[in-house]
Amino acid sequence: VFFCSFENHMTTITPEPLTAQLDLMDKAWSQTNINQSNTPGTIGMYGTANAYYFYMKFTANPSDNWHDGSTTTKRFRILFQMGGQQSDWTGLWKEISTTQSGGTKLELDPISVTNSVKTQGASQIDSQSRDNSSFKGYLEYTTTNDVTSTTVYMNRLIERSEQTTTDEDVIRIEAGRSLKGTYYTREGTGISFTTEL
Repeated sequence: VFFCSFENHMTTITPEPLTAQLDLMDKAWSQTNINQSNTPGTIGMYGTANAYYFYMKFTANPSDNWHDGSTTTKRFRILFQMGGQQSDWTGLWKEISTTQSGGTKLELDPISVTNSVKTQGASQIDSQSRDNSSFKGYLEYTTTNDVTSTTVYMNRLIERSEQTTTDEDVIRIEAGRSLKGTYYTREGTGISFTTEL
């Protein structure tokens, strides 16, 4: 099995959304078996004077135990569909093979796959993925009362040149977009979700 990856050297969100910008996002994002119950995530769009960004933050389902890869290697993955039903999926992933302690931040690596590869499941994604995703992000581990939680942070620069194409191979990520995503559990089971930005 061959994995393509490179370090994106990102353990902070740059630029970080302002409090007023976060208040305009969906701060009650919740998906069964993806984020920790009673701990809603945040998802939405924000901008600076010169750029426009997608942003997402959530605390992962604790049953996935993303902090513990000591016994069985785990592969965190989250993908988003870039256009219409047959378009490519891009996002972030990380192979976790050791135990991560509270206070640690772990960079996520870019990943992309065609729709035909993605629909075949996790093993095909692992063997046929590419590393040309423009999403960036990291996992942050926090330990409270001997329980370690994993918070996912990610963003993506939306280039001015990125516009919806006639064949919907690309649909621009912006406010009002219905964005399809898939989160993969520690067993490699994909959980689909759709978010209105």
